[in-house]
Amino acid sequence: MPLSEQPVTHLQDLRRQRMMRTVDAAGHVITATWSAPQRISCIGLFGHNMRKSNARWRVELFSDAAWTTSVYDSGLVPLCQAKGFRALTWRVDAWRATIFSDRDAAFSVQWLEESFAIQSLHITLSDAANPDGYLEAYRLLAGLHWQPTQGPAYGATLQVDDPTELTQTAGGTLAAVSRGAPTRRLSLELRWMTRDADARRLVEMLTNQGKRKQMLLSLFPGAGSGEEIDHTILGRLSDSPQIAIVHPQRARAKLTFTEG
Repeated sequence: MPLSEQPVTHLQDLRRQRMMRTVDAAGHVITATWSAPQRISCIGLFGHNMRKSNARWRVELFSDAAWTTSVYDSGLVPLCQAKGFRALTWRVDAWRATIFSDRDAAFSVQWLEESFAIQSLHITLSDAANPDGYLEAYRLLAGLHWQPTQGPAYGATLQVDDPTELTQTAGGTLAAVSRGAPTRRLSLELRWMTRDADARRLVEMLTNQGKRKQMLLSLFPGAGSGEEIDHTILGRLSDSPQIAIVHPQRARAKLTFTEG
């Protein structure tokens, strides 16, 4: 029995089980408008099933709410990057396998080189050969991104939290008595922030977003690798970080993000 269609409004729902889903794999269009202009430099689609190399998307941004005055057009580009030759698993991966081919779900992000003041957007999805027979995703993200002058210090840690509870049987076997979805936790230190730009931008982000709203964190943005997938988290700050002034021109902060 075919799965039922799920509305595009689910892309705004923080609950991951609330998916947008089409009734077939025909091309699909997502539109959005804002009541007032917003600055955008990053667009991401998360938890989608368009993992094949022939899947495409096109992002168009408009300065008005009627989709008439275009300020950015990505053209039709791949949703997922193909694996490099050295990354292919011999006799396992198909030719043109993508970095998400062996994953249950994919994400796609367009990091723009500049920000645009927009009031509407138009996203076209194209994956007619999708083996699932439909297109789905659970989250659409659009907003400003920030990259500090200096990247995080070496020593960033990725932890996979598995909520599964184990008990030992009389025979000595460890058995799982409860299961849950694992979540990732990424901790990093910004050790060389500039006080006049980086630290002020971080304070603004913590004030406006904090733990209240979802944020996207990517340690290797645009790398097109498994390492980028593992170290990209859509989630929230786990704590309230302190920003330390360590030099007349430098500041430092430790941040921890939890997926979800």
